[in-house]
Amino acid sequence: VLPVEETLFSPLNLVVTGTLCVLIPLVFALMTPPEEERVGPDATQLAPPEERARVAPDSVPGWLQETPAVGAVLGVAGLGVLFAAWLAGKVQLDLDLVNLLFLFLGVTLQGSLRAYVEAVAEGARGAGAIIVQFPFYFGVLGVMKASGMIGWISEGLVSVASESSFPVLAFLSAGVVNLFVPSGGGQWAVQGEILLGTGADLGVDPGVTVMAFSYGDAWTNMLQPFWALPLLGIMGLKARDIIGYTGVVFLLVGVLVPLLLVTLP
Repeated sequence: VLPVEETLFSPLNLVVTGTLCVLIPLVFALMTPPEEERVGPDATQLAPPEERARVAPDSVPGWLQETPAVGAVLGVAGLGVLFAAWLAGKVQLDLDLVNLLFLFLGVTLQGSLRAYVEAVAEGARGAGAIIVQFPFYFGVLGVMKASGMIGWISEGLVSVASESSFPVLAFLSAGVVNLFVPSGGGQWAVQGEILLGTGADLGVDPGVTVMAFSYGDAWTNMLQPFWALPLLGIMGLKARDIIGYTGVVFLLVGVLVPLLLVTLP
């Protein structure tokens, strides 16, 4: 188990992320078309949501679901317990903690338990396309794993690696596999052991291996922006409206990140 100080908050990741956070907006600013050539969102997809009608409770359970007091008390209490546990060192900043934070923040901000449940249901409709796609991705992943294709790709790239070139090759292997299976968790389940084992043999820090894999996984997501489907629905846009921009990010990341992986570790 690697602490986030060795991955997300490592000097390598702070430099890589910081550099991209500066360069990508600058590149997008240079790509901004003239006012008369800009494409606006589809107004039919931007209709304001209907205001939620409050249901007059006729029972104690109904009152508990509708009153903002219950949601506020549960949400604030949950956030307080998590914060106290974090200060006391009882919990670490991991995905479980992030999920709990989202849960308690959502309950607090929605104002009632019923409003929170309805908001989750509405959000799930926006993410429906992704929910449908992922079983197919894992089917493809199963075929690639059973056939040995993922192992062949990973081992083929890292077999020619040295300590200095391994992070770049790990980045490339993750990017190639991600074109077939855009699921970071599914990829890591198959590639993680190969990459960490080879990196350890070459003397590469495991945190560097993890981040190199993560960069590669995110890199080729720019060519298939399935992750943006809910955002596109909110903005009234289609994938073709943004693929030109994400394609440029793909080229930028494909050059910049390998250079940083070679020079920084």
